[in-house]
Amino acid sequence: MKLYIDNLWLSPYTFSIFCALREKKLDFTLHPVAFEKAQSKDPKFTGLTPTDLIPALEDEGHVFSESLAILEYLDEKYAAPQHPRLLPTHVVDRAKARMFLSWHRCAMTSLRDQRSSETLFFPSERKSLKPLNEQTREEVREWTTAVKAHLKHGQQFLFGEWSIADSEVAFMAHRLIVNGDEIDEQIKAYAENIWRRPAIQEYVNQKRPEFKSFYT
Repeated sequence: MKLYIDNLWLSPYTFSIFCALREKKLDFTLHPVAFEKAQSKDPKFTGLTPTDLIPALEDEGHVFSESLAILEYLDEKYAAPQHPRLLPTHVVDRAKARMFLSWHRCAMTSLRDQRSSETLFFPSERKSLKPLNEQTREEVREWTTAVKAHLKHGQQFLFGEWSIADSEVAFMAHRLIVNGDEIDEQIKAYAENIWRRPAIQEYVNQKRPEFKSFYT
C-alpha cells in the first residue's frame, strides 16, 4: 500500500487515514505531495485521482480518494478479527461514529477556518489569531453537546472501545486546546488522553518542512 499525504503533515484527513493504517497495523509506504496555489506539481500524483487532492491510497493496483471512502475500504477489506476495527462493533454505534466523521467534514466550517490545522503543528501560525466569533462559538457549543452526550462520565472512548471517531474528535478538540480557547474540561481530558496514542504521536511529531501555505 502507498499513502499519498501532504508534505506538511497538517491535513485532518491525512491524519485520519495515517492513524487508521497504524491502528490496523498495516504496512504502507508514504508519498508526500507538495502543493502550490492549491495544485499539486508532483507528476507521480497529478491525475492519479479525480480531484488531485490528498489523501489518496493505492492498494493492489487500485487508487482511492476521499477519506471517508478510504476508511470504509480499510475496515471492510482488512476486517476484524484479523485487524483492529476502525468503527465500533455495534451497528448503532457505527452509525453514530459515522455521524461524527461526516460532521467534521461537512460542518464546523467556521472553527476550521478560525483555528486551522496549521495552528496545531506550526506555532508561528497562532500569533495573529483573533478571538472566536459567535458563529464559531455556536458550532463549538453544538459539537460539545453532541460529544458529551456520547462520552459517559469517566469513559475513555465515545463508544466503549477506541474508534477512528475518537481520534478525529481529539483532533477537533485540539484546535481549541493548542490555541488556548475555552473548552469543556471533560472533553479536554478525554482528547488529551486520546492524543497520547502512539499512532497520533507519530503523526504529531513528524519532522515538517518550514510552513508555506498551499494556497499562495
